Amino acid sequence: MQEASEYFHIGYKKLRKIIDEHPDADFILWNGTRPQIKRKLFEQYVDENLTAI
Repeated sequence: MQEASEYFHIGYKKLRKIIDEHPDADFILWNGTRPQIKRKLFEQYVDENLTAI
């Protein structure tokens, strides 16, 4: 998840919060208890749902 945080320029805590709020989202692949981020699907999610203040 650290790599995804750096790649998307989203803080680790913010990324963790998104994962905790959407555990069944299409952009998450669970490897046991470790979430793996699917890049293209997460990019779509970010574009559609997150805004900068």
